Amino acid sequence: ALKDCYVSGLTIKDKLVSDFVVLLPKGLMFGKATREDIVSAYGDLATAYEGSPYITLTYYFEKGRWEFYVDNETGTLFRVDMTHNSSPEGFVGSAVNADMTEEERQYKAPQELGDDIMSDIVEFDGDLYRLPCPLNAMLQNGWNISPNVDVDHLASGDGGTLELIRNGKKKTVSIRNLDTEAHYLGNCFVTFIADGEGTLVLPEGIKAGMASSEFLEVLEQSGYTYNQREGDSLDFYDVYHDKDTSSQDRLHISVSKEGKDAGKIFVVEYSRSEFPD
Repeated sequence: ALKDCYVSGLTIKDKLVSDFVVLLPKGLMFGKATREDIVSAYGDLATAYEGSPYITLTYYFEKGRWEFYVDNETGTLFRVDMTHNSSPEGFVGSAVNADMTEEERQYKAPQELGDDIMSDIVEFDGDLYRLPCPLNAMLQNGWNISPNVDVDHLASGDGGTLELIRNGKKKTVSIRNLDTEAHYLGNCFVTFIADGEGTLVLPEGIKAGMASSEFLEVLEQSGYTYNQREGDSLDFYDVYHDKDTSSQDRLHISVSKEGKDAGKIFVVEYSRSEFPD
């Protein structure tokens, strides 16, 4: 029963705490703390994701993980995700199913990238995947789970960020257990990939470093619904599978407006958190 469960994680968002003050450990003020404040308080050993429109600093502890989200425009902390994975004394959890899920058994890696930018097919460091894809598909291609990861399974519906390593290269993806039983990480599914180095390539050659003029031409020709938002140093584009612009399953592109990379794609993010119909 729900009353017998334990709270192991907490998310604090700016929209939920607008009417009162939230003070985090080590004196960090929610909505006021900057990236420099966070690093000063917790050290510079965080896994940093330079995304858009925010930066994520992830700290791994012995039994948990904290993720700090800093808005690129305001420079302040607007979200914190806290998880603690140790079990209370005497706690007996549900058994972990070591078998593949039916969706994993049916998964087949695509043979070509194609030209449909919202087909869910991506090229990641030279290999093709269709999102959501089993984490095992990436592990079989030579990626390894970072030793910083302190869990080996996820309960039904649970998810989070995961650092992968291959040939000295480190990349962070998001995974989720899309089944109704607990499963080991390999049997969970990769639902989100972000990249600012050209490691992630979408159909029509969409990747970090691509000229924005080329991207916009591809976008207009695709016929997909999209929204555009202008920032001080970046422009943002959200592309959707259909006309539902509230969906979190989308392609998110940020384009640089300043510096040597002005007029080029800064970061590519692709989300697919559930299996398409």
